[in-house]
Amino acid sequence: MRKLLKGFLWLVVILVVAVGVVAFLGSQRPNKVYDVAVTVPDIPVDSTLLARGQHISHIWGCRDCHGSNLGGQDIIPPGNPVAYVVAPNLTGGKGGQGAVLTDEDWVRAIRYGLHTDGKPLYIMPSKDWTAMSDYDVMAVIRYMQTVEPVDNETYGSYLGPLGYVLSGIGALQMWEAEHIDFSLPPNNDIVKAPTAEYGAYIANNCMGCHKPNLKGGKHNDPNFPPVPDITMTGEFGSWTKDQFLTALKTGVRPDGRQMDPMHMPWRAFSHMDEIEMDAIYAYLRTQE
Repeated sequence: MRKLLKGFLWLVVILVVAVGVVAFLGSQRPNKVYDVAVTVPDIPVDSTLLARGQHISHIWGCRDCHGSNLGGQDIIPPGNPVAYVVAPNLTGGKGGQGAVLTDEDWVRAIRYGLHTDGKPLYIMPSKDWTAMSDYDVMAVIRYMQTVEPVDNETYGSYLGPLGYVLSGIGALQMWEAEHIDFSLPPNNDIVKAPTAEYGAYIANNCMGCHKPNLKGGKHNDPNFPPVPDITMTGEFGSWTKDQFLTALKTGVRPDGRQMDPMHMPWRAFSHMDEIEMDAIYAYLRTQE
């Protein structure tokens, strides 16, 4: 009996040590510092640039995470055993990042998903925007610097007890900086037109969920349903252009089902103009 008890105690010790090691490893990922050279493009500010920034803030989902007024909101609420994740207040109001961020800080966050100290931001889809043109990056930044201030104190995101373990075993994907090619140059040659080329530029914003090959599959968030294949070999291949545009504008699929905006951000995409919608449709029609 004493032998069994001793063996059980050793097993408990081994498990505790193993969990501790895994949790320690998990804590290293959100605390890793990435040393990335940041360049601030020299783009003159005018009304066209600001209008472009406002437009991008809608169609690329800034308001889906940071709130309709960009004043910040919880993404994963406090008390969750995996993590607490907040999309911070981006305005210049009390508690807002807009009051303290430099141009370099803005570029670092948008292109590379990094905080001012070089640590990775939680659930910031910068991999979609690393190659964004200099003009579009500065349009977003300059627009953000003009938005109405919102007083909202937001606090930093952090892992919960389970999150440290899941992070340690590689089962948690919350930091896109881990997967970004920091040497990728901006796409400054892109021309806005109803072409597949421009559609590919916009479709970068789809790849966070639908994967780089746009074939979807299991989402990084286990609470999400499987992500559909939006290439010609998937269901999308049978959609007409009118059906596709209706889905983007209203969230209604050809079979009449309403898409959940929490899973498919059609409300953001509904702000796309005609050229952008035509372009992304043209691009998706080339994907198999």
